[in-house]
Amino acid sequence: MFTTIIPTYERKNLLSRAIRSALDQTHRDVRVAVYDNASSDGTEALVRAAAEADPRVAYYRHPQNIGGAANIAFGMERVTTPFFSILCDDDVLLPRFYEIALREFERFPAAMFVGASTLEITGDGELVFAPAASWDRVGLLDSGEALRRMVGGKHPTMTNVAFRRELIDDVGTVDPQAGTLLDLDYYIRVCTKHPCAITREVAGFFVRHPSAWSDSGPAAGAEFDRLIAKSAGTAWVVATLAAQRDRRLVQLALRSLGRDDRPGAFAAALALGSHGDRARAAGIIALTAIARFAPALPWAIRQAYTLRLRMLGRQCVARLRRMGEHGAADGFREELAYFKMLSASEAGASATQRGPATQEATRSPPLR
Repeated sequence: MFTTIIPTYERKNLLSRAIRSALDQTHRDVRVAVYDNASSDGTEALVRAAAEADPRVAYYRHPQNIGGAANIAFGMERVTTPFFSILCDDDVLLPRFYEIALREFERFPAAMFVGASTLEITGDGELVFAPAASWDRVGLLDSGEALRRMVGGKHPTMTNVAFRRELIDDVGTVDPQAGTLLDLDYYIRVCTKHPCAITREVAGFFVRHPSAWSDSGPAAGAEFDRLIAKSAGTAWVVATLAAQRDRRLVQLALRSLGRDDRPGAFAAALALGSHGDRARAAGIIALTAIARFAPALPWAIRQAYTLRLRMLGRQCVARLRRMGEHGAADGFREELAYFKMLSASEAGASATQRGPATQEATRSPPLR
């Protein structure tokens, strides 16, 4: 009934954890389709072994790397089940995700997708953000209300969004040209026409790390500009997206400075200035110049950014606790323990030489 689309490239060890999390679902009617962008790290052997151990796993290898967004679109075109979701090869589903999604689809037959809550964590399992903490309303959202929330930055993380297959016939697949904004672009296209359903119930993990495809920021300004151009007929959408773009460029500039990447910070500042935000652009350029002569500045920015993420994670948990969300009272200890268990079992399986069938039977697959 559900297809889990897993696009992957050169992440064999993480991919195993992701596959396992999709197969571990309490709703057992699942097909896990792995689309490999021509990896050379043993991904093919790993997934074929997984398919031998569990016939719900299917594998396709592209002759060459077609790009992450195009790989997702390719997988969407081949969905045959009534529902599907997209799982990056470094993220993890909690076991009840599809059970939760199916329940919400049954409650709200008009909803064309269901978004559940995702915990954004570091690779070590430290909670840094929970988007659901900023959702002021859940349940069925009509297309107008859904569109306002998606454009305003209150959209669910795609890790825990389940879509109806008929959407592909109606609005198509994700746009391969949308890059790292393919989720926001797709939400806008869907919610322009259709309602959706949102639940705060926690259903998975988005893992933040420097090599995450969705964190590759240098093209952020251009990707937002393209999305803004596609929305040119609606003034409030354009203005809201432009504000998001400028915030993203500031974040990118500061992260670049924290990595002592002065050219990256300077490029982000120039992009910010070209969009009219000359004051913040000038401030970033000044910081970039100071960083050249003050080696401690990048370190200080890194420490401030790390502290900010920790504070944000605690604030999110506090808000969800006040909302009475299950698991928030103890900081989602049980959910984080599941993530760490999957990660540890995968690491152990990778370090031990086993036969394919035994290896797959005892470990959890990682993604993206």
